[in-house]
Amino acid sequence: MRIGIFAHTESQQARALVELFDSEQDTQCVLFDLSIPSDAETSISPDKLFFAGERVDTLDVAILHGYSYDNPVVPQADDFQDFSVWQFGYLSTQQNQSYLFSLFSEMSRRGVEVLCPPRAHVLCYEKTHLLYRLKRSGVSVPSFILSNTMDDVVEFVSKNVCSVWRPSTGRALWQLFTDRQREFLINADKPPVMVAETVKGPFCRVFSFRGEPVMALKMGYPNAEPPENLEVLWEYEPSQKLREACKLIYDSSDIGWAQVMGVEGDDTFWVYDVDTDPILNWLPDAQRVSLLDSLALLLAGKQGEKKPLLEAEERSPLFLRRMLRILFDFEYAKYGN
Repeated sequence: MRIGIFAHTESQQARALVELFDSEQDTQCVLFDLSIPSDAETSISPDKLFFAGERVDTLDVAILHGYSYDNPVVPQADDFQDFSVWQFGYLSTQQNQSYLFSLFSEMSRRGVEVLCPPRAHVLCYEKTHLLYRLKRSGVSVPSFILSNTMDDVVEFVSKNVCSVWRPSTGRALWQLFTDRQREFLINADKPPVMVAETVKGPFCRVFSFRGEPVMALKMGYPNAEPPENLEVLWEYEPSQKLREACKLIYDSSDIGWAQVMGVEGDDTFWVYDVDTDPILNWLPDAQRVSLLDSLALLLAGKQGEKKPLLEAEERSPLFLRRMLRILFDFEYAKYGN
């Protein structure tokens, strides 16, 4: 079996995943550099697909990490460029992005299982479209609105005891939506934002592979009371409603490897977001190692033994706990008194 991991070579997550295959004699795992080295043979033809000198249309499965769907017309920030003169490097970025989009789409069309092909990234980039799509597929989604019109937002918020907001695109956290956020964000001259109702229950992050939960984590929020702590996460047995939600998301979107974020209600799992490229380096060590080990087995087409649920573990703060105080001050500043 041949597995391709397309990632930037500096990604610790990608390298750790590749190393798990070293002892597998019947499985070959190759790390492909997403930055596309200039001396690499890279081409698309009617009968062969090459990336960095290797055929990739013969892969059995591929996983993308660090590939994001976006519009490269806007140059990326670079501390070593002088934007007082014309810049043309973004044209190369455009070409690379176009090539990768075409390559991964063709791989998927020619029978390679690309766990999150470009069409899945396109779907998940614009979150309003994603949630509407999931809702039509039978997934439980909280009520929400996308707007920059004050009257519409005020009417929506009046129907909910508590509301949250986020930008309409990309990776972001849902945050409390109070009068202060409404006054600052909602204006016809500003981009519309998403505002959603809150539902009762613990916030959860679920890692799903081919529509099956691999690890489900409930999350406790950071605590400002001494001794201060960051998020605490603990594994739990996925509910039937959660399993059904993961299956519906996979069947309706081709999102084969995902982080599903939502709230575990009394009888419903409410989906607030789906991430097509889960980043794991922030997870507590035991959970990250266990999840990568399970992912490697699944990529190789194997099913490991059922593991006991991991105990609650706090994210490591790296610093003295009292040094976290400034983070809480930042957070409280968002909401005033």
